[in-house]
Amino acid sequence: MHAATAEETPRGAGGRPVEATAYLRRLRAPGRARRRRDTLLLVYGCALVAAVWIVPYLVRGAQEAQTGRLRAAADDVLPGLLPVSAAAVCLLVVVLAAANARWRGPVRLDPPTVDWLLAAPVPRAALLRPRFRAAAARAATLGAVTGGMAGFALTALTPGRGPALVAAGALAGLLTAASGVAAGLLVERYDDVPAVTRGLRRAVRGAVTASCAALALAAAHGLPAGVVLWSGPWGWAVQPLAAAAGTPGTWWWPAGTGAAVGATALLLARADRAAARVPARALRRRAAAGVRVAASLASLDLRQARATVTATAGLRTTAARPRFRIPPPRTAVLVVPWRDLTGLLRAPRHPVAAALWSGVALAASCAAPTPAVAACTLGAAYLAAARLAEPARVEHDDPRRRANLPHPAGRLALAHAVVPAAALLTLLGLGNAALAAAGAWTPLAAQLLLAVPALVGAALVSACRGPVPTRLLLGTETPFGNTGPIQAALWYVRGPLVALALLVPACAAAPGLVPTLWTAFAGLPLLGYAQRSARRAGA
Repeated sequence: MHAATAEETPRGAGGRPVEATAYLRRLRAPGRARRRRDTLLLVYGCALVAAVWIVPYLVRGAQEAQTGRLRAAADDVLPGLLPVSAAAVCLLVVVLAAANARWRGPVRLDPPTVDWLLAAPVPRAALLRPRFRAAAARAATLGAVTGGMAGFALTALTPGRGPALVAAGALAGLLTAASGVAAGLLVERYDDVPAVTRGLRRAVRGAVTASCAALALAAAHGLPAGVVLWSGPWGWAVQPLAAAAGTPGTWWWPAGTGAAVGATALLLARADRAAARVPARALRRRAAAGVRVAASLASLDLRQARATVTATAGLRTTAARPRFRIPPPRTAVLVVPWRDLTGLLRAPRHPVAAALWSGVALAASCAAPTPAVAACTLGAAYLAAARLAEPARVEHDDPRRRANLPHPAGRLALAHAVVPAAALLTLLGLGNAALAAAGAWTPLAAQLLLAVPALVGAALVSACRGPVPTRLLLGTETPFGNTGPIQAALWYVRGPLVALALLVPACAAAPGLVPTLWTAFAGLPLLGYAQRSARRAGA
């Protein structure tokens, strides 16, 4: 107990730790120079891409605005839309930065630093505060550049106010990005304190909910701009931009700007003091998570990266207590479908997302049945099937969940097809009935029902694929480069690619017996492919 407490206590007193810090600074000088060169190269690359691909479009938009073509639309839409949208974007940036700090955080240490320096008599403040200040400076610079570009883009709608809009956008981006970094540091500092974490989550959740409600009401009922612009620091930062764009009723924007600058400065000062007290266990956990995520991304194993982020952040992937309970079956045949259905009920976001993607597919099916429309329709339906096949992915990624099931891997994959197929048939059947009642029914919408087995088979191929084989990552050297990344990408999307290759020609063709039978029986090879993939991955 005493050792753990001493380990979490910041170091730094006397002459020896200061000498250790100076020695470390001398040792790390070549590394810092190399990182500066890499940063300058990255900045140069980003500036080059922006100059080639972004700036010409912005300039063209500004030239179009000079002709007055967009001025009428801007006068009608911009005054009411800009405060709501800009404040919502600023709020979203801060919330995402705080959420990102649950597993990453603005203060990040590499594993050697965590293993060697945290236990050494090195001042914790001298080790952590420069990293926080560098992260805040990078984020503020990026935010200012992004906000300035957004302000320049607005000159296409409000000609003649270019410099004011660019300056106001840069200020809003700078304040928002700096606030996000400071909020992330506070989350990193107090995330391991249960009482503070619970209170902070409640406060943040309440503030975000109230602000989102105010923004939604303002967007729906056209409330005055002051309701949005004074809803919180995210609205204060937007006030100079709204005033520069000519939004009526924003003559008090200097007060809002001063409040935004003061709030950001106080938040940064509080975060700078807290940077020296980030617990060592939080730094170790985030350093280990960073290494695992980097390794997963290098091997293109996105599932492992997501699992690492979820585990490090302590996010719950299922509901603590399901609202609906299904009694266990009495026959062994129904065990796997019962588990899949229970898993979907415990994670209702997956059925909701599947319903949304099914709606998108049915809406796309109302257009003319061209190959592009058929591909978009089937792609949206595949995404719905993939969300319904989430229990199969979870069970396949964790061998412990299927260790007690008396089924081989191939048969287990086919058992996982029951619930997604039934749910997708239900969603698409209800959608077809709604389209028929509205008089918008098309043969393509009916073919979606016949394509359900093929779509579920493609989803199971992706769910039971396992890690990418090493031989595909190594690839083959060609005059155009190594084929490893392309082979790995094709391996990941082979399920939906095969499904689209089989279904798009039949769905885009004229209605007839042959396309209908082809669509109906295309699920057999895909289900067999899913069984074979699961057998290989489980071997």
